[in-house]
Amino acid sequence: MLVTEFAARRTGLASSDLLPRLIGHAAPVCVTAYEHWLPCGSPPRVSTRPPSPCSGAPGRRNASVIQSSRC
Repeated sequence: MLVTEFAARRTGLASSDLLPRLIGHAAPVCVTAYEHWLPCGSPPRVSTRPPSPCSGAPGRRNASVIQSSRC
């Protein structure tokens, strides 16, 4: 709720609007991921290049993790 209200003030929107609510829900997820990666020393490398045509994911344009490791 605190992050939602902060985002609403910064964007000039109401705290019930979609963007501040989205930011309020996404912030804890980002903190959780950061806390998970912190003991590992560095986050996994991410490629923003589209996969090759032979990768089995035609048309997919999302970032993909090159290497993931568990601590």
